[in-house]
Amino acid sequence: MDIITSGYFFWIVGIVFSQIYFLIDAPFFKEKQLYAFLYGIINLIILSLGAKLLYIFENLDFVIHYGLTFSGFSLFGAIFFLPLSAFIVSLIFKKDYLNVASFITIASLIMLGFYRVDCWISGCCGGITIDGFKIPTQIIESVSCLLMATLFIFFTHYKKLYQGQCFYLFFLIYGLLRFIIEFFRVRTNLFSIFSISHIFALISIIIGIILIILTRRFYAKTKQ
Repeated sequence: MDIITSGYFFWIVGIVFSQIYFLIDAPFFKEKQLYAFLYGIINLIILSLGAKLLYIFENLDFVIHYGLTFSGFSLFGAIFFLPLSAFIVSLIFKKDYLNVASFITIASLIMLGFYRVDCWISGCCGGITIDGFKIPTQIIESVSCLLMATLFIFFTHYKKLYQGQCFYLFFLIYGLLRFIIEFFRVRTNLFSIFSISHIFALISIIIGIILIILTRRFYAKTKQ
């Protein structure tokens, strides 16, 4: 029980399942399973770095006074570092960026979905209480991420989403989802009814829009 409630158990489970996904879906993305496994390791390192850096930015005074520990991550940092992760992996293995981005996006959703279960168990990022009912914002986000990953897998395999669609759809959908969820989460507002996470959610949506424009331009050029 101590292991399960440690705050890292389901994060580790998410890492394991995301690595399993990399191995299983590697042939579909025309990649060797060993390379796909390395995709996951590199992606984990970069996303963890992004999550840690944003946590430091959000809690700079605390870190200055009490030092930096292993605990403490901001998921938006991982999300914002996803394009960088895809770029580095595509550069190292000399692969198509959009193909790698779609592959990594699905695996990252699996990992993020399980990570939120740890948040629910530890009680962080919890929801507000309405009429005696505490809104399980962590579970809502967890289920949404895993459902999104499932739908992306289905549509890439059977509906033939072109490369890159999963990538920008993730930023759009997740940004919109988090923007709504933040209204029901216990938080510190920066101004009026909006928190720092609302701003990050809007940035995620903007990134998605930019990726749509860049992706469409890329495919328009390839068809010429």
